[in-house]
Amino acid sequence: MFVGVLVILAIIFLAVISPGYRTLLILVACVGGVLIGIAWSNQEREYERQRITLNDLKFYDISLKPWTNVQNPTYWVLEGIVANNSTHQLESLEFMLRVRDCDNNDSNEGCRIVGEERTHAYDLNVPPGKTRAFKTISVKFKNLPEKKTANVRQFNWNVGEIRAAN
Repeated sequence: MFVGVLVILAIIFLAVISPGYRTLLILVACVGGVLIGIAWSNQEREYERQRITLNDLKFYDISLKPWTNVQNPTYWVLEGIVANNSTHQLESLEFMLRVRDCDNNDSNEGCRIVGEERTHAYDLNVPPGKTRAFKTISVKFKNLPEKKTANVRQFNWNVGEIRAAN
């Protein structure tokens, strides 16, 4: 404790008598403030991700729909309904979408993933205990091969990140 008091007194003494040390002290204080602000912001973002879990949400009527030309779509959107059973307001969701070509519609055997992309649904504003429709931003499956007529094209989705409102 005594050593700490001496260090603080020495810092104050040097700041009073030395303009160069005073400038350095101000610079160190500013950099320290910025680093504390960044750490606090990252901690708050992590807290936003942990307030609502996947078990708190229920999804209904999820479908992947063409956003552009229905005959030969380039861009797609994921649409559906989400029920927020948490105690926090739901702000946004991140989804991982996968497109598969399968030899048979009744089985997962013989399926190959031919497209995989991430997309987001922002500004959901689903209050606790409420249900709302959502639509993601459009997504393009890069290098998606043309569907062979014998294959069945399937899609599935997973929730990647869940964000609560501040």
